[in-house]
This record gives sequence, C-alpha cells and structure tokens, in this order.
Amino acid sequence: THHSIEEFILLGFPGLVHSQNTLFLVFLFVYLLILVGNLMILHIVTIERKLHTPMYFFLGSLSVLDIVYPTVILPKMLALFLMGNNIISFYGCFAQMYFFLALGTTECLLLSVMGFDRYLAICYPLRYPSIMTGKVCAFLIGCVWLLGFLAPVVSVVLLMELPYCGSQIIHYCYCDYPSVLILACIDDTEVVFDQAFICAMLVILVPFLFVVVSYIKVVQTIFGNKLIEGKEKAFSTCASHLVSVILFYVTGSVVYIVIKVGNVSNDYRIMMSVTYAVLNPLVNPIIYTLRNKEIKKAIARKRKVLHDMFS
Repeated sequence: THHSIEEFILLGFPGLVHSQNTLFLVFLFVYLLILVGNLMILHIVTIERKLHTPMYFFLGSLSVLDIVYPTVILPKMLALFLMGNNIISFYGCFAQMYFFLALGTTECLLLSVMGFDRYLAICYPLRYPSIMTGKVCAFLIGCVWLLGFLAPVVSVVLLMELPYCGSQIIHYCYCDYPSVLILACIDDTEVVFDQAFICAMLVILVPFLFVVVSYIKVVQTIFGNKLIEGKEKAFSTCASHLVSVILFYVTGSVVYIVIKVGNVSNDYRIMMSVTYAVLNPLVNPIIYTLRNKEIKKAIARKRKVLHDMFS
C-alpha cells in the first residue's frame, strides 16, 4: 500500500464551527425537500399512463439521479453537524468521492440526452415515435449511466494511489478531489490537479455544447413554424429543461473556476460546491412542476383522488 493512514477527518465549514446546529437544520430541511420533490415527480410519472412517453421517462430518470446524487454527501454532512461525527475511512472517502463525481457526470450526460430528445420531438415530429422507441430510451439511459460511472475512474484511482503519510484533515465537509489531493505526500500536486480539472471541464462543456447545438436547431424550427399554438407548445415543453440545463452547467462551471481562483476563502469554496450539489436536485421538481402542464394536471388529479378518499 502507498499510504500510512486509515482515515480522514472532515472539518466541515471551518468558519462556522459555532453554527453546527443551524447548519444541521438547514441541510436537513433541504434534503427532505429534495426527497419529497423528486419522489413526487417519480411517483406521478410512474402511475400516470399519459406520461409514459420518452420525455417523462427521462424526467423520471433525472428524479432518480437527483435523489441519489445529494445522498452521497448529505447524510454524512448531517452526522458531522449534529453529532460531530467527522471521521471517514480512507476507502470510504474515495468511494464517496467516486460516486459523487460519477453521478455528477451522469447528470451532465442525461441533460444532454434530454436536449437531444426535445430536438427530435420538435424538429422531426412525424419520425419521432419511430426513432425514440422504448428500446432506444433504455439504451440511451444505459449509456448515460455507464459512461458517467466510467469517466471518473482513472482520476480517482490515480489519486488513491498517491502516497498519504502526513495530515489527515480535509478542509471540506465531504471528500472533495482538490481537498484530498493537497494531503498527498508529493512535492507537486499541480500537474495531477490540472489533469483532473481538464477532465472535469470536458465533462461539463462537451455535453453543454451538445445541448446548445440541439436548442439552436429547436429555436430555428420553432420560428420556422407559422402556427402560434405550435410555438407556444414547443416553448412550453422546452423551457423547463432549458432552465434546468443552464442552472446545472453554469453552477458547475462556476464551482470549478472558483476552485482555481487562489484568493477565494475556503468557506466560500465549500459553500459553492455544496450549493452546486443540492441546488439542482432541489429546484428541478419545482421547475418541472411549475412549467409542465401535464404534470400539473396529474398532480391535480392525484389531489382530487386523495381528497375524495378522505372526505
């Protein structure tokens, strides 16, 4: 083995050591909202036969991802804030890091697939049902998850193979790649970090550019359609996804840029990173519920059924 330590110590928010109870309540509330919102979307998409279409299949997949993604880091953070349980094993740390990066990559890819789905639905409406079949949807989801989980393997394994023999203290509230890297007993960590940084930006920017190209085509098609109703419906189906995409990619890019900026406080870096991890899973159900007429109708029908049952 290349390391002489068996565990790491997570500091959480070093500048907010006297606000642990407040942090616990805030993040517990956010976590519960994430679970309730995404489980509601998943439940509605599953039980409503009218929503058994490719677009809602991908939306359901996004809800699953938005439940699992923050679950990788939030329970441990809550234990840290409430009970001071700040010890994480060596391999547990790298497992947390790997799943966090893998699920983040998977969401990047899934959002690009959802953009491609909207592109096909609007630009090729007659051929869409024959192209986006159930088998194709399953294949795309399989590829998204496979590629998402393969992408960070090399970076995490290389980091894990570095020698660790000094400090065990991670100045973060979860096992973040740069925060663990600086603990390695090597003279120059900059090269390793730059390689990981380039990979991260490629994972974010390549799918984002794919989505941008898809939506340029979508906008061209919409404005080429002379029917006003067609335009309104097309904008309605795309607006939610577009807001979600912009939010995810912009916050992701800002986090990695902030990490590279040297004069930013550590607490600010941590807050930005945690916000990136929880913001999208938190707001995605709100975005899709507010903007999507079909889901709003399905929720209204469900409320009526529950009202009739208990009245």
